[in-house]
Amino acid sequence: MTCIKTLQSVVVRSGDSLILNCTCFNRSNGILIGPNNIPYTQGTVLNPILNKSKYEVFGGYDVNKCYLKITNVLPDDDGAYVCHYISSDTVHIDIYNVVTTDLPEPPENLTAVFNSIIIVVHWQPGLDGGHPQQFYIEYRPETRSEWEVVGPISQSNFTIEQELKYTLNYILFAKKYYIRMYADNVVGQSNYTHLFCVDMEGKMPCIEVKKALFVTAGEDLTLYCSCFNKTNGQWSGPNKQLLLNSNVGKWIPYALGIELNPKLNKSKYRIYGGYDVKQCNLVITNFLKEDDGTYTCQYIMNKVPSTVFLHIYYIVATSMPHSYKSLQSIQWMLPLVAIMIICIAVTAFLLWLRKVRVEENGNGHSGIISQGTRPQIHEISMNYSEVMFDVHPSTNRLIIHGNDERTVYSEVDHAIKAEPLPSSSSESDDD
Repeated sequence: MTCIKTLQSVVVRSGDSLILNCTCFNRSNGILIGPNNIPYTQGTVLNPILNKSKYEVFGGYDVNKCYLKITNVLPDDDGAYVCHYISSDTVHIDIYNVVTTDLPEPPENLTAVFNSIIIVVHWQPGLDGGHPQQFYIEYRPETRSEWEVVGPISQSNFTIEQELKYTLNYILFAKKYYIRMYADNVVGQSNYTHLFCVDMEGKMPCIEVKKALFVTAGEDLTLYCSCFNKTNGQWSGPNKQLLLNSNVGKWIPYALGIELNPKLNKSKYRIYGGYDVKQCNLVITNFLKEDDGTYTCQYIMNKVPSTVFLHIYYIVATSMPHSYKSLQSIQWMLPLVAIMIICIAVTAFLLWLRKVRVEENGNGHSGIISQGTRPQIHEISMNYSEVMFDVHPSTNRLIIHGNDERTVYSEVDHAIKAEPLPSSSSESDDD
């Protein structure tokens, strides 16, 4: 007869209830043996020596299941529970290794030290609850309400007497930072530690440069930042996945030096520059409304004293306003308007020059323009003068025309004597 054996580890929190599954067909075919090789069940029958308030069997042969329920599991209940049954000439042995554990205790003696641009966190592990534990650090500047989370941090080879530490390399400058921790294991999460405050005020001067930018939706945007190495020259920006993970803060690192955060879309974001040129510029392609937010560049100038520089960009995507489009149209028309103005000025100058020449020519021909009269020049299309003529017999019929390409407006018959035009106050006013 063949035998099939299965092994399963079961971790249960101290004080919780536990249900173990055993296949059974009758009282003799389906037996569950507990720690110390004590039979716990035979089919659906519980061993009478067991405490019925702690142990219970339910199920039935009609469903071929005999379940053992253990309430208020304690470390005394740890051990191997083995179910034996035969099916189709095969012996089945299902082994459950039950381990009782508890939530870990919070880390102890939490402290932190600010050093230049890093914060070093120190702590000691608490009780692990019976299973390996991991640690998480939450931190935030006083100006923000969202916590940044670092972890899991493994306990590795440290013992409870040893002190653990972790370095927070990529922090934004602030006057104060708040830090807290918790531990977790397979059972769950411990309580938080006390809140530790790191006072950074006065330890390094800070210069903030703030700028608001309005970007036309769909355009590419380049933000400039200085950087000297991976830890001195960092970008942070809005976390677009905030709703997917409530444990992650509102802002996340976008770049450390010239290294882009691998969680960001490389087709959307990129860094160009280099440590040789001390530039790590952030390029955001196809900037859209959902990209709105605050983008911060931080670096330190290692002069005396060392100074933290924060370049803070408040960026909003917007559509091009109608007035701006009209302004662009006007800008295209400006050269044409300038040409028209020049043409008008040249034309006015030529007309003035011709007027002067006409006046000079009129004064040089006595007898044609009578003494005591003066030319009347009004609109461009109406140039005329008061004239007097001597009577001379002539067989030619003369016609006086206006300027070239002007309409003929007068015909003079020299056989008729012309009388001088009387002067009047109204004409003087018109002149």
